[in-house]
Amino acid sequence: MSESETRLMVAADIYSVVKIHQEAFRGFFLAQMGTPFLKVYYRIVLAYSGSIAHVYVGRCSTVEGFAVGFIGPMAFYKKLKRSGLQLIVPILFGIILNPKLVVKVFENIKRVSDLDSERSHTFIDKDTVELSSIAVSSSAKGIGSILLDAFVEDAWSRDISTITLTTDFENNELVNNFYVKHGFEKYDLETRKGRKLWRFILVNRKMVSKG
Repeated sequence: MSESETRLMVAADIYSVVKIHQEAFRGFFLAQMGTPFLKVYYRIVLAYSGSIAHVYVGRCSTVEGFAVGFIGPMAFYKKLKRSGLQLIVPILFGIILNPKLVVKVFENIKRVSDLDSERSHTFIDKDTVELSSIAVSSSAKGIGSILLDAFVEDAWSRDISTITLTTDFENNELVNNFYVKHGFEKYDLETRKGRKLWRFILVNRKMVSKG
């Protein structure tokens, strides 16, 4: 490959995606769980029928960024819950490396299981895409916008009405402005265990006008 491009993510990209994830989200829960956990997590994402996953491949045929999400967040989290056996060993490995994670593990298991929460009823699940992760390598410039545009275009091509995501409220102005620049609107403010998060949404205006 001589030219840079975005394309759909495949299983062979997982190692590179995990590496970028760990660099971009160092200190966050999923990254703290370690490489084995993230590899299994992204395999589950790709196996989900409603996954939307794109990578940016540079001129040297190296994956330099990714954007991953899924149609029907509730359905995906149910699948993730059913995939517990695949995650047991990676979870135990992460806890052994960092015993302090055990509390966060149980908190996240509860969150995934709590499908009747207020958040679960915010959107019509089958018409909603959740953008779960977008990240680029430290050397990449301007790739985030390219990936986000590809992700949005893919979602709209599937007749999705809304894209949603959450990101930190505090000390995160650059990221928040990034989404506002791309047309996302601040929908509400969520609090999870003291952590404040903006929920952003992007509405498919073409579908609204058709309705």
